[in-house]
Amino acid sequence: CSSDLVAINLVDFDEHIHSIKFFVEIVVDKFEFSFSVSMGCWVECAVFDAFVDMLKRGRVARIEDMNNDFSLLVDVENKKLVWSCVKRDVAGNAIGAGGEEVLVDGAANRIKQAFESYPKWW
Repeated sequence: CSSDLVAINLVDFDEHIHSIKFFVEIVVDKFEFSFSVSMGCWVECAVFDAFVDMLKRGRVARIEDMNNDFSLLVDVENKKLVWSCVKRDVAGNAIGAGGEEVLVDGAANRIKQAFESYPKWW
């Protein structure tokens, strides 16, 4: 069995810092290995816009949150999706996960359409 889920949902926004909060859920079950990640992260609106713009151009697009806890890279040309996340506590302890997947035909376009459809208030 091989399954993956990467879901990124808009949950809040901050007009003063011009940022949006996403809830990220990642579930992986493959290679006799499974894990799940659920986390909230804040992304600057300008970073979000640049990510969507690069997706539209078919270029390498990267989005990272304001704390560098989460990143998502979509490389259309090389058909790759790369993600990573890490959480740290106040003592500096950290836990992280990451993955790299081959994008099947049409996947990059579905990702682009999903991000283009996010409601924008800015």
